[in-house]
Amino acid sequence: MQRRSCPDKQKLESLITKDSPVKLFHHVSLMTLDTIMKCAFSCHSNCQIDSESAYIKAVYELSYLADYRFFFLPYHNDVIFHLSPHGFRFCRALKTVHGHTG
Repeated sequence: MQRRSCPDKQKLESLITKDSPVKLFHHVSLMTLDTIMKCAFSCHSNCQIDSESAYIKAVYELSYLADYRFFFLPYHNDVIFHLSPHGFRFCRALKTVHGHTG
């Protein structure tokens, strides 16, 4: 049985050059999201290749807004948060994500 080359490995190898650091967080988070999408939703999203898709952008937006809401005390109130511009952005991103996985 012949072993196939892993596309993730090829992608990471192409990023490595002599004398330049590689930031792995973005690549590892995309790989994790891709794995979750395959296992939980049986969806082949190709997040690592198409990292500019609307779904990926919405996931990052939700992550940012959830973090922002946690640290901004007035947004702990649901009514205030959902009536704010950040709340509208959150709802829009949530619709995008639910539309993709639902």
